[in-house]
Amino acid sequence: MTPELNYEHFIRMAFSHALNKEVDRYGDPASLANTDLFTQDNICEVKAGLAYAMHIYSNEIQISKELSEKEYQRIDNFICRIINASSLKEIHDIKVEFETTVIDNYYTINDGKRTLK
Repeated sequence: MTPELNYEHFIRMAFSHALNKEVDRYGDPASLANTDLFTQDNICEVKAGLAYAMHIYSNEIQISKELSEKEYQRIDNFICRIINASSLKEIHDIKVEFETTVIDNYYTINDGKRTLK
């Protein structure tokens, strides 16, 4: 999957999870779920969309799970890292790390829906 498509998919999955309904391209409340936005010219929108999507997951995890202070801070730090990133490659790498170390550790996917483990 290309970084652009991965970005759109991530936003769509997060908002689908939060709204409990499937979100299509542009279907999130801010219309950020769009591969065409994943450009350097739109880096602020990309950061905003990913930070909000990450917070959907991190907030649910932090409310529902008993986390160590270190784990709580590690998860929160992803949002700061996205905001402070300077390139799309860096943003993509942070998002992939979030998916593999947070989402994959705390969620399962059944029938296209994510649920906490």
